[in-house]
Amino acid sequence: MTTIADGEPAQVPAEVLNIKASLKQLDRRDWGLWITATIILLLLCFTVFTLSTPSLQLEDRWAVHDQIAIGLRGLLALVLLFCVFALYQQYLIKRLRTKLQEQIAVVTELHSRAETFERLAILDPLTGLFNRRFAYEHLPREIARADRNGLPLIILMIDLDDFKTVNDTYGHAAGDAALETFARHIKRAIRSADLPVRMGGDEFLVALPDCSPEQLDGPLKRIHGCTLEYDGKHIEVNFSVGIAQHQKGDSVAQLLERADASMYEMKHGDNKSPRDWYQNWRQRSTAETI
Repeated sequence: MTTIADGEPAQVPAEVLNIKASLKQLDRRDWGLWITATIILLLLCFTVFTLSTPSLQLEDRWAVHDQIAIGLRGLLALVLLFCVFALYQQYLIKRLRTKLQEQIAVVTELHSRAETFERLAILDPLTGLFNRRFAYEHLPREIARADRNGLPLIILMIDLDDFKTVNDTYGHAAGDAALETFARHIKRAIRSADLPVRMGGDEFLVALPDCSPEQLDGPLKRIHGCTLEYDGKHIEVNFSVGIAQHQKGDSVAQLLERADASMYEMKHGDNKSPRDWYQNWRQRSTAETI
């Protein structure tokens, strides 16, 4: 039984109840037809048996002929009645099947709409990445899993550099193209188990579960070097990245705050290379651990 968050049974949709009722009705019709057919066959067998032994009961030949004629008429009436009944039942079953198909089509359409609404609720419409809402719903589960199993978890906070300049120089369409290109670039650079998010504007987040600091160099290498060809112009998409490693007991807010502070430090510092920044971050992290 479907339940809601507080444990109470969830209300079953009316469309599902209608389909279940139609299936039960169709099942009853089907069984009724089979039972009636069985009864008719038994009556036919009994009639044939009776007509095959008339001499044991009647000695008059004409009486035997009358008995056979009556039996045949009764047999024919039974067959005709059964045919009419079977045709009527088939008509009702066909109507029920048509109604059931219509209900299934309605439920399928509603399910498709629900999936579409769900995608719209969790995906950013421009880039196709997950949105901020989904990130705040999903990150607590990743943090809880990391705490429970002692697994590493790293958050990358990414902010595009000079994005306003791209909009002002080439237009907002070029800015949207840069966001889409960078989003595709991120997807190709990370694993399928990672979580790419557009937090809003030109700010992105990538959650890397089961990724230790020693393994972080690979994604940073692949993310670096994103370029865009727009209207015959070559646009280089540069970015600043902040890194935060999950520590036991972290909340989502604490983890994102550290990642944001790390990104701010890189954006306004002297070192603008993500790989060099990563090496400096690893050295500081190792020193803090020691």
